[in-house]
Amino acid sequence: MKLPRRPLLSAVLATTASAALAGTRVLGPAPSALARPAGPSNASLACPPAARAVSFSDSLDKLVYNGVKLGGLSDLAYDPRSAGYVSSVDNNGTDPARIWFYRNLSDPKVIRNPLVLRKPDGTPYDGTNSDNEGLAVLPDGDYLVSSETEPTR
Repeated sequence: MKLPRRPLLSAVLATTASAALAGTRVLGPAPSALARPAGPSNASLACPPAARAVSFSDSLDKLVYNGVKLGGLSDLAYDPRSAGYVSSVDNNGTDPARIWFYRNLSDPKVIRNPLVLRKPDGTPYDGTNSDNEGLAVLPDGDYLVSSETEPTR
């Protein structure tokens, strides 16, 4: 079953992740902003009005960690178990889909090897069959990753 797309929610998540990874503190959109339909008339609402830049870091730009290139992060969630942050990679060619772990948003440092997202048969998802846009850390510590175009069973 194909799930309906939520472009505004994806845009908010991507905007929040990009801003946070660039060292920008995002205070969040007003609840009414999420209720507005997406479209050209809302283009000026791409960034929440309460957002403000507090710092900037490009320490993740072109980073290679243990031989793996980090890039194309699409979301951001706080992981209380590691007292750090997690982000999943958006669709990135044939590279395996991954979740990255880091701390300190104003000068982020990777704190462990990325987690490769795998299909039930054990093969990795990649940019040809996964378009990760959202990520949540569940109360039991599992990660819930949403894909924009390829829902799984």
